[in-house]
Formats: sequence, C-alpha cells, structure tokens
Amino acid sequence: IFTYYFLVDGKQIIAEFVGLLPEKEVTTRFLLELDLIYKSLFRVFFLNSLLTGITGAIGFLVLGIPYPILCGMIIAVVALVPMVGPEMIFGPLALYYLLTQDYTTGLALLAFGIIFLTVIPNNFVLPRLASASASIHTLITLMAFTAPVFVIGLMGVIVGPAIYGFLLAAYRTMVYFRKVTPEAESAASSMPMSK
Repeated sequence: IFTYYFLVDGKQIIAEFVGLLPEKEVTTRFLLELDLIYKSLFRVFFLNSLLTGITGAIGFLVLGIPYPILCGMIIAVVALVPMVGPEMIFGPLALYYLLTQDYTTGLALLAFGIIFLTVIPNNFVLPRLASASASIHTLITLMAFTAPVFVIGLMGVIVGPAIYGFLLAAYRTMVYFRKVTPEAESAASSMPMSK
C-alpha cells in the first residue's frame, strides 16, 4: 500500500519533505544526485543480466545444449539475483552431462559457465558499466558491489549498492556546492559596489 501511494504521489511527498528541511537547495541537489545514481544502477543490473542471458544462449547453442534460448532467458532472470545467479542453471546441466559420462560437454559447459556467465559479468562487465554510468573508478565500484557480500552476507547484495549510491550522491553534492560557493563569491566580489 505504501509503495502504491509513493508511486502515485511520490513527487509531491518529496517536494513537501524537502520544503521542511532547513537546507532546501542542498537537499534538492542531493535527492537529484541520488535519483540519477540509483536509476543508473538499476539499468546496469538489468543490462548486465540481459548480456549474461544472451551470452548463455549463444554458449548453449554452440555446445549443443537443448533449448538454448529458453536457458538463456532463465539465466537472464536468475542473474538479477547475484547469490543465486547463473550457477543454478549451468551447474546442474554440467552435472547431468558429467553423470551421463559426456565428460567433454560437461566440462566445457562448466568452464563456459564459470568464465563467461559468472566471472566476466560479475567482475568486469558489471563494475565497468556501473563506473561508466556513475563516473567513478571501476575498482571502487567493484568493491562496493562485492565487499558487503563478504561482510554481511546475502543482504550485502542489496545494502552494498544502496550505501554506495548514497555516499556517492553525498560526495557529488558536496563537490557541487564547493564549486558553486567560490564561483558565487568571486562573481559577487567582481561586481562594482553601488553608492
């Protein structure tokens, strides 16, 4: 119910909330930065999942796995949940091929899944996309996405990017007002004094 009303009247609620705060301009700028960062992070997660699903479908097609497009679509959906991820699809498939003594396909599927569906998307593609959209170094982005998982477990998948976005928005707001204040002071000092 709360989500429904927030989606319907969200802009009005935020406008009234910002009006109650003493530093209206700073809060408005912070919320604008926060909105931009969170939107870009959500786009990055969806884009990374889509790319992982397409890569999975192509790999399964090359390896001769039945229903490669369906498997790729499922991988795209489960890639949105990093701790579940594509491993839940290619792992049992590889195990099946190994148990049926098709060692070549099983090992190839396992290697393909680990390298192209897990390591590359999570450690290279996701941080690179996030750093490009958030304009921050890839190493910091990678740490923001992975370190919370090791510290607080599964909840780190949600908490890490949320804190990352919040801190980045606060930093950008601070930098913006540090630039604006000296420019305004220099503009005011250069104006002629009226008598």
